[in-house]
Formats: sequence, C-alpha cells, structure tokens
Amino acid sequence: MSIWEFCIKRPVFTTVLLISLLLLGVLGYTRMGVDLMPDFDIPVVSVNTTYLGADPEVIDQDVTNIIEEQVGTIEGIRRISSTSYEGYSSIIVEFELDRDIDVATQEVRDKVSIAEQDLPTGIDPPLVQKIDPDASPIVYLTLSGDVPYQRLSQIADDILKDQIQSLSGVGSVQLYGFRERNVRIWLDAAKMEKYSVGPAQVLSALNAWHVELPGGRIETDERESTIKME
Repeated sequence: MSIWEFCIKRPVFTTVLLISLLLLGVLGYTRMGVDLMPDFDIPVVSVNTTYLGADPEVIDQDVTNIIEEQVGTIEGIRRISSTSYEGYSSIIVEFELDRDIDVATQEVRDKVSIAEQDLPTGIDPPLVQKIDPDASPIVYLTLSGDVPYQRLSQIADDILKDQIQSLSGVGSVQLYGFRERNVRIWLDAAKMEKYSVGPAQVLSALNAWHVELPGGRIETDERESTIKME
C-alpha cells in the first residue's frame, strides 16, 4: 500500500496530520529568533605589517611574499589575498567555514613568528588579528579648526579620545591622520664622504645618544625629585 492510498483511506488521520504540521510551522515561525546583526565568528585572519619608508615593490618582495610563504602552509586555507602599499603590507587569510577561528588565528601567529626572522631589520612586528564584524567602527568623527595640525592631533589624543571612550557602549577609539611631533635630520653628503660615514652609522649614533635612563630620586624633608639621565 502506497502512502497515497493510506492517506485516502484514512482521511481523519490525514487531516489531523496536516493540521498538526501547520500548527507546528506557525508556532516555529512565531518563535524563531531574528537578529539584524547576528553574533558569529567568520574564519578570516588579517596580518598587517608597517615598514616606514619602503616603497610598494620592497614591501611586496621583502615583507608580503615572505609572510605569505609561511602562512600558505597552514591547513584549511580557502584563499589568501594581499596588498602592498608604501610602508604597509596587508594580508587577508580566509579559512574554510568549519575551521575554529581561535585555532586558526594562533596557527597564523606561529607562522608569522617564524617569518619574522627573515623580515628586514627595523620593521614593526606584524599584527595578527581575527576579523570581528562587531569591532568595525560605526561612527566617524572629523576634527577641524583654525589651529596648527599638530595642535588638533594633540587635542584629539589628550582630550577627546578619553571623553569618547568614557561614554556608555563605546568599545574603542582609533585615531586616523594623527600627526606626532618629529625631528627631521638632513645629511650632508659631502661631509659624510669626507669622514667616511654612512647613514647607518648616523642612525646608530642617534639611537645611542637619544636615550632617557632613570637616575633615581632625591628626597629631602620638603620635596622629592626624580632624576632623569639623557
């Protein structure tokens, strides 16, 4: 006996079964959870590296390719995409959906640690982090005024950043276009050639002299002073 014959011969049972399925469907639909921004982890890891002063070709050959060769040996990678900018390298590693994002992130960190020994000297340590949709900024604020750009950067970092971070619901505040005070040194090629001095030696001398060391404290009955050695 086929299922069709069974249903035709027992109309009451068939009617009750259909009504039960309909009620279960309506009940499930009304109680089904709906979230505009569901909480889930996507298996994507980013590796960002900063190498100030390097052109995109150097970044691609000496940074991006070296990290990609190490990370590419990890199991379960679906796709690797990279972009080399001036002084900056960005690598996106996309894993299969069944991979645990925390385990994948740790494996990427291990491979990047191995690749660091082949990276150029003076490069900033690569930053490895999983891509979290909840961590994406949702509000951008622009600061402008009739004051020097460096003063605007100081106001944003010392005043506005702390006030915005203290607001309820704010996870973090990131500054873009921030300009810190810096000193530029122009080298005299003729004098460097005269004294047989190269740029690397000048940089080493600056690093050796431009240091601040703690020298202890001087305590008296009336005041206490901190000694700083430069």
